[in-house]
Amino acid sequence: MAKRLGVTRGSFYWHFANALDFEAAVLGEWEERWTNRIIAAVEDGSPSPGTKLKSLIQRTAGLDASIYASAKRMAQNLPELSALMDRVDSPAHRLRHVHTGERGHPGADRTRAG
Repeated sequence: MAKRLGVTRGSFYWHFANALDFEAAVLGEWEERWTNRIIAAVEDGSPSPGTKLKSLIQRTAGLDASIYASAKRMAQNLPELSALMDRVDSPAHRLRHVHTGERGHPGADRTRAG
C-alpha cells in the first residue's frame, strides 16, 4: 500500500500501528463525513418530518453507494472493524423520527381531526 501511495513503509507506520489501525481510521473518517455530518445537518433543520426527509434525500442522492459496500466488506471479517461498522449503521435508527413524528409513531406530528 505504501508503494502505491508513493510513501515509505516507515512513514506509513509512523501514522498507523498496522493495517487494522489504518482501516479503522478510514472507517472513522467515513463515519464522520458521510454519516454524522449528514445526520446532524438533517436534525438541525426544520422540525417537520417531511422537510427532514426531503433534506436527507437531497444530501444523499447521488452519493456513491459502492463506498458503503466497500466499508461493509472491509469490516465483515474483523471483529474490531465490525464493531465500528455497527456503530456507523446504528445512527440511521436515530432518523426514524423523520417519518414517524416526534412521539415515535406514524402521524404523531399531525393534529387529530375532531
